[in-house]
Amino acid sequence: GGVLRFNDKSQEDAQAITDGFAKEGIICGIYKPMFFPETGFENEEGFTTLLKVCKNADVFILDWQLFKENDNAVMQLLTHILTEDKSSSAPNPVRFCAIYTNSIVDTVCDKIFTALRRIVPETKRQGLKLSSGGLTVSVYARDVNSPDPIAAEDLAGKIISDFAIITILVKRDINF
Repeated sequence: GGVLRFNDKSQEDAQAITDGFAKEGIICGIYKPMFFPETGFENEEGFTTLLKVCKNADVFILDWQLFKENDNAVMQLLTHILTEDKSSSAPNPVRFCAIYTNSIVDTVCDKIFTALRRIVPETKRQGLKLSSGGLTVSVYARDVNSPDPIAAEDLAGKIISDFAIITILVKRDINF
């Protein structure tokens, strides 16, 4: 399953993405927490619920600007997941976060890499993929003017393929 934020202009993308997963026999759920740009999540429960959904999913999909022009929510979410995983004595679960964005993908990847490296200095980057503990983040371009854009209807196939590769690498204890 996955988590996807959508607004009026990306509602069609959300439908295309969920349809793409459905065609593969996979349910892709959509969760949209309340968020206020001035103050953040509606309340602590809103963040906690989104965090729980992401932590319990093998794969979750986020818009880089989860709430309009604010990328802080995604950064807060990813760093919180990684911090909790790092402080746990249990083995890190394999999680795959797909960032689907209209923003400049290299810039997005740079910001995430910098933030995750503060928590796990061994964080690795290869192209638009990051690996940190059990968390892998891959950034996908939505904008047709970006290099290698992925249409919403093709995103499910790309994510399934990438997640399969990551799972194989983890089982073989190989870093990408």
